[in-house]
Amino acid sequence: MSLKIPVEVLKYGEFDWKGDFKITKPMPENIKKIYENYQKFLEEYLNSDDPTEY
Repeated sequence: MSLKIPVEVLKYGEFDWKGDFKITKPMPENIKKIYENYQKFLEEYLNSDDPTEY
């Protein structure tokens, strides 16, 4: 399983020195929805007792 940020989102932000992605530009609603779904998945994945289920 790969936890890469969706490519569509990359042009609306940048990575800080720690490697965390920060949104720096306004994004269209459809791209915002992709990013929100990614964030939700990532949170569920990281809080899962068994990450291999993904």
